[in-house]
Amino acid sequence: IENLKKSKGIKSSFIEILRIKYLALSYQSINDTINASKYFKEAILIAEQNLSGERINSSDIYGSFSDFLIGINKLDEAELYLKRALNNKSIINLQDDFLHRIYNSYAWLMVERGELEQALKFYNKSISSNLKGFNIQNEYFEQQDTVRQISSFLNSLLNKANVCSELYSRNIEQIEYLEESLESYNHALSIFDDIKRFTLDENQITITSWNASKFYHVFRDIDVLRKISNNDYLIKLSFKFAEKFKANTLLANLQNIEALKYGGIPDSLQEKEKLLSQRINGYRRLIYEESSKEIPTTSKIRLWESKLFDVSKEHIELKDHLKENYQAYYDLNFNKDVISIDEIQKNIEPDQVLLEYVLTDDQLFTFVIDKDTVLLESQDIDYSFVNNLKVLEGITNTDFSTHRLTHYKETIQASFDLYNILIRPFEESLEGKRLIIVPDGRLGYLPFETLVSDLPNFERIDYRSLNYLIRKHPISYSYSSTLLYRNYEDPDYSMDLMALAPEYGPYNTDSITQLASRGELFMPLMNAVAEVERISELYNGDVYTNSEASETKFKEVASDYDIIHLAMHTVIDDERPMYSKLVFSNTKDTLNDRYLNTYELYGLELKAKMAVLSACNTGGGKIEEGEGIMSLARGFIYSGIPSIIMTLWEVEDKSGADIMTLFYENLHDGMSKDVALQQAKLAYLESATMLRSHPYFWLAYVDIGNTKPFKIHPLRSGINIGIGALIIILLALLIRYRHKKSRLV
Repeated sequence: IENLKKSKGIKSSFIEILRIKYLALSYQSINDTINASKYFKEAILIAEQNLSGERINSSDIYGSFSDFLIGINKLDEAELYLKRALNNKSIINLQDDFLHRIYNSYAWLMVERGELEQALKFYNKSISSNLKGFNIQNEYFEQQDTVRQISSFLNSLLNKANVCSELYSRNIEQIEYLEESLESYNHALSIFDDIKRFTLDENQITITSWNASKFYHVFRDIDVLRKISNNDYLIKLSFKFAEKFKANTLLANLQNIEALKYGGIPDSLQEKEKLLSQRINGYRRLIYEESSKEIPTTSKIRLWESKLFDVSKEHIELKDHLKENYQAYYDLNFNKDVISIDEIQKNIEPDQVLLEYVLTDDQLFTFVIDKDTVLLESQDIDYSFVNNLKVLEGITNTDFSTHRLTHYKETIQASFDLYNILIRPFEESLEGKRLIIVPDGRLGYLPFETLVSDLPNFERIDYRSLNYLIRKHPISYSYSSTLLYRNYEDPDYSMDLMALAPEYGPYNTDSITQLASRGELFMPLMNAVAEVERISELYNGDVYTNSEASETKFKEVASDYDIIHLAMHTVIDDERPMYSKLVFSNTKDTLNDRYLNTYELYGLELKAKMAVLSACNTGGGKIEEGEGIMSLARGFIYSGIPSIIMTLWEVEDKSGADIMTLFYENLHDGMSKDVALQQAKLAYLESATMLRSHPYFWLAYVDIGNTKPFKIHPLRSGINIGIGALIIILLALLIRYRHKKSRLV
């Protein structure tokens, strides 16, 4: 605001209007309505006088002021300025983006007045006038394929859909309103796909987050229409919308990798694209880290922002070149399809059932899909549902000295209530099945294993004997069904394993304070080395500990292995998940800083079929609407690893090591990953003390993605048998030789 005030005195009326308009918008953003109104009127006065004689469209400032007035409920005054905007002669001949904005504002005004038929009329006008070829005098358009301002076009479609839905609720006999709403949502979804395809990764996440909630009413409208028409096609349509808002950016990134690999792109251009992506992420990290300092150096930030702009521009130009010159790349990268219910039923195992959830503000939609049947259930939810989720999120509280019977009752009651909503309606369909959970929103924080089907007597605290969901069903998770069934194949006949456990400490007294102040004090994981050594013995794997467990070593050798096991600390950055980090041994080498950021995983070419992140809170993170939890584990999925074992919270060292050892033993015996993890948890639970039977100790690990069992390579199996037989023969010969020698003596 102060900078805008200081720049007063510019002779250009056009620039002065912009200055004062942005001053008004700044005051509007801090709810200073008096000053906002003052400066909007001052900008309007300059626009109408236009002393410099410049080409000025006063409709722009009229529209901005009317939006401000609608926002503070001065509807009649707002309409006066909207009429002035539409009557302005300049808007008729001006080939720009103002007219559709005025119609959009007029529609908003009518919504606020409750005049929904008029609102629908103006949203239709906004949509039409946002297409090139539209003529204001005759109100028609010729070219529907070119949009003037795509984000405004999307908002108009979504707002129109909401108005149609509300009109139906006022008169349920007019089903055509629901159909028109659905048509608008479908069109909006197509536009939304186009926006995402032509934006960079972080912008995609932001765009998805901003718009996902605006689509949520489509599930309600489809559900109402489905119950009226009894048309099963509408279940499939609803599922399509559900999948469109699950792990969007992650899926798009994987498509880009495949398109580069299989789209006929020369190696040199693939390498260039990879290098540009790394440089973009590198500059973003430098800017972020410098901006986070107590006293950032602005000259550095400006320099890196300039370089980021140049590199991003070069990256976009390269993408445009690839799209124009390599058709196979274009087809692979810009494929908008998500998996269908029919495709899931083709791929799902006979003993599996998939539950995919959609969580809106007041409703829960659940898709239940197995080999032969499909169900869609809608349930109304209220604040108690969210409260129960919050209670179960609290099981990570490790201060057991304050844990009382009242806390136990609250936790188990919340678990039971959630079971009644999330699982009980479908118990018959789930009987004897392995469950695949595709959560939504806050459900991504919920370990479904801890849901209980029955209430205990509450006479004493007893977590060990509760009837948990995990007792009946192995459970795995996925960010989306489309992601789960991409290249869903049996793992290769190979089990080359690397197990890595960094060294933390020892620290002297002086260094502890310094490290703690910088957030770099990582306490030793006392059981990590024993964990990786026991696991490695099962698979004859390679162990990297202490100084060998470095970031540099990981980057050098990780691509050689089929299984990657990391027992280590993490640093989770909820605000910027791309900068969450795995913490390696501090070897002070000149190549790396011991912190492997999530975005760095995107540049690694890993062939692994499974990554086990036996680390602190690798599955936690910030929720982004339409994306899910932005966890560190996503980086491993992005790098192409189809199966991830991760943690939902900071793991207790001893119990984590025990469960992981049991898991690998089960996996080695041929169990699928979800069954192996289920059996490991149950075995731990049965032998645990009353204290250590609390879910905090055994529930953190979850299975993401492909659950199929590993297969030991026939050649390796034959070699092992041969070696065993040879040892037996040699032992027999040695005994025989000693026996003969004793007889000679």
